[in-house]
Parts: sequence; C-alpha cells; structure tokens
Amino acid sequence: ALAVGEKKVQLTHLPDDEINMSTLHTITMVVSLLIAVGMGLRIFQLLFQTQTVHAALVLVAVAALCDAGASLCELVHLRWYSINGYGWYLFDAMASHYEALCDSIVAIVLLSIAAGWTLPSDVVKVPSIQTSFVQSMLQGLRNPAGAMASLHKGGVLGLCIIFAHAILAQWGRTYDDEFDTYHDLEHPPGRVLMIFRIMLGILLLVGTAQTKASCPPSLQGFYNQLAIVGTLWFQSLPLVTWICGWAVPFYLRHPAVSTWGAVVQTTSLIMLAGLVTGHSSNAYHKVSRLQAKEPDLTDQLGSHTSNSSNGLATPKVWKMGKAKIRLD
Repeated sequence: ALAVGEKKVQLTHLPDDEINMSTLHTITMVVSLLIAVGMGLRIFQLLFQTQTVHAALVLVAVAALCDAGASLCELVHLRWYSINGYGWYLFDAMASHYEALCDSIVAIVLLSIAAGWTLPSDVVKVPSIQTSFVQSMLQGLRNPAGAMASLHKGGVLGLCIIFAHAILAQWGRTYDDEFDTYHDLEHPPGRVLMIFRIMLGILLLVGTAQTKASCPPSLQGFYNQLAIVGTLWFQSLPLVTWICGWAVPFYLRHPAVSTWGAVVQTTSLIMLAGLVTGHSSNAYHKVSRLQAKEPDLTDQLGSHTSNSSNGLATPKVWKMGKAKIRLD
C-alpha cells in the first residue's frame, strides 16, 4: 500500500521525448477530423444543390482525412509501445505514409491554384507558346488531372511529388523504425525532403507571379495572400528543422519539430478549407470554378485549342452517376 502523500508511479516503455506526444496527436486528429467532416458536409451540400463539386474540395477533404489517419495510427503505435516496448510497426509505418500523402496533396493543390487552376481561361490569359520548361510545367498544373493523364510536364511533377514523398517516408524508416521520423533532419531522407520542399516553395512563388501577371487586378490580392500562405507552408518546416538542428538539445528536437509540423499542417488545412469553400462575394470565388458552375462557353471553345497547342488532355468533369466532379 502507498504511504500517505506518496505518489503512484506509472511505468512505461516510452522514451522521454515521446511521453507527451499522445496529446499532440490527439489534438491534431480531432482538428483534422473536424475539417474533414466540414468539407464532407460542404461537398454533400453542393452535390445535393447542383450535383456538381470541384475536385479541389475533395482533395482537401482527403488531405484532412490523411492527417487524421496519421495521428490515429501513431496513437495506436504509442499505446502499444508503452505496453510492449516495441509498438506496432504497421501502424507507425502507416502514420508516416498517411502524413506523406497529406503533404503531397497539399503541395499539389497549392502549386496548382498558384498556377491558375480553378480559373476560367477567359480570366487568365495563357500564352500560346511557353518560352521555358518551368512555364510549360506550370501551364500543365492549371489542369492537374489532364496533365497527369497525358504525362504532361506538370502532371509528371505532380506524380513525382506523390512518389517522392512516399519513397522518402519509407526510406526514413530504415534509419528509425520505432517512431515516425518522416520530418527528421538528422538523416539523409529528411534532408532531401526539406530541400524538395524549398524547391517547391520557390516554384510556387514563380507560379503565383506568372498568374498575377496574366489575371485581372482584382485577383492579385488573392494571389499575394496565396504566395504568403504557400511560402509559410513550404519553407517554415525546413527553417524550423534547421534551427532545431543546432539550437535545440538533441532530446528535445523530435517534440519541437513534431509540434511545429503539426501546427503548420493543421493551420494549412484550415486555410485551404477556407480557400476552397470561401464565400462567393470574394473576388476570387466570383470567377473561380469552385462555385460548381457549369463549363463556360470560352472553356468549351478553347479546350481543343489548348489540346492541340500543348498536347495536353483536358478532362473537365468526372461523372459518377448524376454526381459530377469538376477537374478544371
């Protein structure tokens, strides 16, 4: 029996830097689930009212579910680790890959919107001839589904983003298979991931600058905001991991990077959800296809021209019975 005033000590196999991670993962899971539920309700509302929803809404909902799934899997692993001392490898690996998939989706959505995705062709003036490889790649991202289907440069970039994140997540597990180290800067795959994000962040700035130069002045404020939000998402984690690498004690690096990564990811998902479900009074949403409008006449007439000049297939709608998902 315990003496008066004596505290009961709870023994655990968890290392010290993982003891408080359950709270972080629980908060992240709940917030991401709320985002996913909110997006799901909005999607069903649009399908009920117009039978049409834009793919961007679906992608953000999937990203939120992946983020919630990553936290749930890590919670399961932590629970088992505290009991048996080695956890459940499958769930820890799933946490890494769910997180990688979430990052991939967010990156592709940010880059695509920066390149002009969701805007009609009569709003963004597209040059008939791209003068550089980067311009051609960004042009493909204006229709990511078509670019991937035809293996256009922009589509290849999107596929590379997905596969690169998956490969880096699994590669990182060869250095530490006990806990998710996807964003760890202490090993080569973590460093490659940070460099990759920096490069994609630079590409986002190029894309927003190119789109701003070819869109009406009323939309330039939106793309300025997108450039700031996108830059924060792409560049903040590399900056934090670099700072933690030399300024934070080794035993505190994992909690510090994980906490900041969770804050950035959750905040980005909230802002993306607000972006794709924004009010129609916003200048961007007045002209954007996010409002589930039918294809306009300019798009219908211009699709063949776009195909012939760029060799880019441009599917506009994916039909599932009466429901339609806009891909443009």
